[in-house]
Amino acid sequence: MKKILIISFIVGTLNTNATPPKLTAPISKNLVTLDENAIIINDNEELELNIVADNQDILIAGNNNMINIEGLCKKILITGKGNDVNIKSVDEIHIKGNNNFVSWESTSNSTQKPLIKDLGGYNNIGKRSADIQQKQ
Repeated sequence: MKKILIISFIVGTLNTNATPPKLTAPISKNLVTLDENAIIINDNEELELNIVADNQDILIAGNNNMINIEGLCKKILITGKGNDVNIKSVDEIHIKGNNNFVSWESTSNSTQKPLIKDLGGYNNIGKRSADIQQKQ
């Protein structure tokens, strides 16, 4: 039932003008692209995953992964735990998991901050500092 609700959330909030995501190695065997509008990451293998998003919604249900997202991610939903997620540009961040570290660089929102809903515990969410951005 939980998976149906999560998929319904993603499918119900998709942007129909998006193009398919571009993935760079290594590619997780548990990464699923529903269509050009949504990406699901369900992996517990402590992988480093690099994704180039183009207005996709992204669901991270896996645990203990390092995920770098380039491009624009409209909405991200994290239900897993212990993930380290770096996002180039995001408009909404929803977290239901625990102990996740989420950093974002920019947003297209007029407030200059993404909408953040943290319903989990012990999550660290914040804008990447200029010092960190220059080191990478």
